[in-house]
Amino acid sequence: MYGHFGKIIEELSKTGIGVILDVLNQQKQSNPSQKSNRDVTPLPSTAQPIAQKYILILVVNADRNIELVEILKTQSQVTSAIWEDVYTATEALWIGGKEKFENTGLSDNFASAETLQPSEYDVYFVKIELPKYEYDLGFAENADSLDRSDAFERILETEHHVIVSHRLSNQSTKNPLLYR
Repeated sequence: MYGHFGKIIEELSKTGIGVILDVLNQQKQSNPSQKSNRDVTPLPSTAQPIAQKYILILVVNADRNIELVEILKTQSQVTSAIWEDVYTATEALWIGGKEKFENTGLSDNFASAETLQPSEYDVYFVKIELPKYEYDLGFAENADSLDRSDAFERILETEHHVIVSHRLSNQSTKNPLLYR
């Protein structure tokens, strides 16, 4: 009983597959300029983000970080010996692309003259140029302290250059783009 029924199903499937192949061939012949979906190579799901030039701005208190600021000025690098100090000294930060940095007003702090009336609230702006950097969520505005700390440590793994501003008045931190 199943033998005869099985032969009917087998013949129907052969016919169905044949009809489908015929339709596909006709479509391909009538539109040879269009590629079929099989000709498109999908992007791998593990595609890496493209590295670009980022600028990381840190704000540190001038009086409490005199030694750290001097090290950053002379070495122009965050090293394994000081990355934790840089992390703990950071009172505010911002990260973004180079073009965006130029339009934020933050770049003005690196052209500003040193404050004439020093105060215990004065700050330094530290600019870390990251020319081949993949954005790190640890520097996002809402990152938790562990992710932020890990992001600071990962700076060591990428090419970077540090520039420190003159000592500036705390008023220079009023830029709304800075976050903690």
